[in-house]
Amino acid sequence: MVPEAPEPSLPTTATPDGRRSLTSTATTQISESLRPELLRRARAVQENHVRALLRDRG
Repeated sequence: MVPEAPEPSLPTTATPDGRRSLTSTATTQISESLRPELLRRARAVQENHVRALLRDRG
């Protein structure tokens, strides 16, 4: 039996020039099937940080 691959949840993001980046880490297992509310909250936080990276890229 082959184990299922984990659902992608919190990718790494960087500005186009690579000078600034965001890496998200979770110390608990989260996915749409296990912890849907936590996954939505984590993604919302990451989206806010990505917007800030792109907005402030001067």
